[in-house]
Amino acid sequence: MSEWQNENLKGAISLGLQTIRSLELVNGGAVLALLTFYGNVATNSSATIKIDVTWLNPALLNFASGVVWAVSCSILAYLAQLYTATKPEWSFVEQVLRTCAIVCGLVSVGLFALGVYDCAMAFG
Repeated sequence: MSEWQNENLKGAISLGLQTIRSLELVNGGAVLALLTFYGNVATNSSATIKIDVTWLNPALLNFASGVVWAVSCSILAYLAQLYTATKPEWSFVEQVLRTCAIVCGLVSVGLFALGVYDCAMAFG
């Protein structure tokens, strides 16, 4: 493998890790934001906007599920890299793990988008 290919591979791995961290951060941040909002609505009886927070439950479930899928993506990506480094003869297992990690990441993105939609519908 040439030096250019090696550096390109390192960059791709770094970008993948950053993407997984971002998925965990946005979904986890959304869960915290909704829980904070729930707490403020529950403790503030003089709020100018009255909202039934149960309409936000599907969004909370989607964001929390997005965190689980993002963490699963991280674990599968780690296992794929572990097989690549330690058992090169198991390339089929590594490819399956990597594909599953990509699917988990895409599901996490989809759940985040669905959670945002649910929030918009709750306020709309």
